[in-house]
Amino acid sequence: MIAATHPMPNLKLPVRYDNLSQQASTDQLRHIIEPVVAALDYFDATFNHMGVVGSGQFLILLGRSGSGKSTFLNTIPFFRPKAFVSRIPPSLSHNAITRELMKAVSCAPKTGIEVKIIIMEGREAVGEVSDKALDEIVHRLNQFLRSTQGKDVIFVWPCTDHALATRLANHAKRIGAEALINIDQPILSFDGLTSERFIPVANKTVGLLNNSATLTDFGFSQKELTDLSAESATIGAFLSSLGNAWQRHHATVSRVLQKRRPTHLWIIVAAGNDPVGDVVALTRGNDHTLDLARALSCTQGNASKGIEKQISSSGSLALSIDVRILHLPITTVLPIVRSFAAPSLASQLQRLGLVIAKVPTKAKDKLKASSLVNFLKGKTIPMQLARGRKADRETANQFNIIVKFAQNNDIAINECIAEGLRAINMRGSIGTEDPFGENETARTDILVERDDHDYRIEFMWRAKATRGLIADYALKKLLLYGRALNILT
Repeated sequence: MIAATHPMPNLKLPVRYDNLSQQASTDQLRHIIEPVVAALDYFDATFNHMGVVGSGQFLILLGRSGSGKSTFLNTIPFFRPKAFVSRIPPSLSHNAITRELMKAVSCAPKTGIEVKIIIMEGREAVGEVSDKALDEIVHRLNQFLRSTQGKDVIFVWPCTDHALATRLANHAKRIGAEALINIDQPILSFDGLTSERFIPVANKTVGLLNNSATLTDFGFSQKELTDLSAESATIGAFLSSLGNAWQRHHATVSRVLQKRRPTHLWIIVAAGNDPVGDVVALTRGNDHTLDLARALSCTQGNASKGIEKQISSSGSLALSIDVRILHLPITTVLPIVRSFAAPSLASQLQRLGLVIAKVPTKAKDKLKASSLVNFLKGKTIPMQLARGRKADRETANQFNIIVKFAQNNDIAINECIAEGLRAINMRGSIGTEDPFGENETARTDILVERDDHDYRIEFMWRAKATRGLIADYALKKLLLYGRALNILT
């Protein structure tokens, strides 16, 4: 019986500004949001006009749903620091508009603000506002913007409907003329970001909200992104299409994995040159998740080509089985092998020149401090801290004896690590060479069954490992496991 449901990765990519602002900090929003220069220029001109006429201004912003009107308006202070933005809720009665305008103005800081931008929310279409209500609102608005409290206010009414925008403009010109609204251009047509910015903005958003992931990690090829961008009239439509495409990418992977225990595939790099920097470069986030885009860019081997051809399924699978790359220092490996090697293995290694001196306490302490054990326990450890001191030449030479042996019999070396995990009383079942897949076509170096999860650990034993070699090894394992599950070919 499967005791746990396989967790499925979730793409966080809000389409609406309100949802985005709830998930991202102000600093993160500053990184994501890009300026719409033409619209900012219009606001600058409106502000300058206010100084000429001596009163606040009414601005009608017309744009498609999803064009980014709310995002633009709410983030104007990112690009115009002396602007303050407030909103009037959609539930507002038109009879209460003056009171709400006063309340919005009072929220602004007392110093450092030159213009207050107040946004009318939730009344973007023609059917939502009657002519009588429009007339009453514009009259009250005209009175307020001429007052002392309203002379530094730009009141913005976003519209998706051209008919409503035209009605608003006509009311404003009749009631307040040029003192209330720009007679020559009463409606600002808002197109939002140009389509060539859709992909970069989406990638920044994905990275900030999804543990530094890219769209490649979620299985999007450059061609698919380009096609979706070309088909989308607005940034909102593009983000929505990405969400729909992700669901399609993930459908097959989800069906297969829901039948299995939650699975984690962790690659352990143990190399004589202790390539912790390269491991860090190929991972993202505090849990050292495989950065699929970087890995693909570092190698052009057959595995890389196989993954790229099936990027939608490959990205979904890598996220679903939690592919990580971890580093195991050679100063941790040596005491483990020396202390926990079976007698026959110890004799063989000794004949090859390995100094066999059992130091079980040191071995266990080193293993407990490793990123592998900390992650198995659900903890996080910075990769640099897990590295420890750089090994000297003699230590590296001793480690290379282990690597040389592992080239012909890595099972015996892997068993030393498994025995070390047992020695520190790692909770759960620990085994080696465990079969995996629909037809059990793959074998896992070490399997740790813990809390109804399967942690499948694969060891990369090398005298020297470069970034390209590590990337190639990780992609080969992803391809192997994908084929074993009949997800990849």
